[in-house]
Amino acid sequence: FIRMSAEQRLDIVIFDLDGTLYSRSNGFAEHMRENILEFMKSYLNIENPELIWEPLFHKYNQSLRALESLGHSFDREQYWNEARKGAEDFIGPAPAGLVELLGSLPQDKYVFTNCHEKHAKVTRSPLKLLFESFEEFGSRMLWIF
Repeated sequence: FIRMSAEQRLDIVIFDLDGTLYSRSNGFAEHMRENILEFMKSYLNIENPELIWEPLFHKYNQSLRALESLGHSFDREQYWNEARKGAEDFIGPAPAGLVELLGSLPQDKYVFTNCHEKHAKVTRSPLKLLFESFEEFGSRMLWIF
């Protein structure tokens, strides 16, 4: 936590979509990891992808960028479809009070994600979070609500 004095003012609040606005313990991260490992085997013919995935993920903070750094060429849309398939089975309704709490915050609110817009919408829909606009910043997406 950051302690602020009474004179300081917080103007914006920024959230990461995955694992922040829904519970990290819901199993989705592990499910996605398994999907990515399967993509690496099936589409990129990488044997034992689990041996290279973790160090690359930590270095690049995203599997897609890590795979591209190794020189792999693939359809990004197909990657996102494979990596995030089944999201609806893990991302349920927003925790009780979340939507109301976010709505009560007077600050401007932003949600960052590094996934594809279509898949960000799949994640936000069950949470019932309504966003006013969407902008793309390089490989990052920004939702404004």
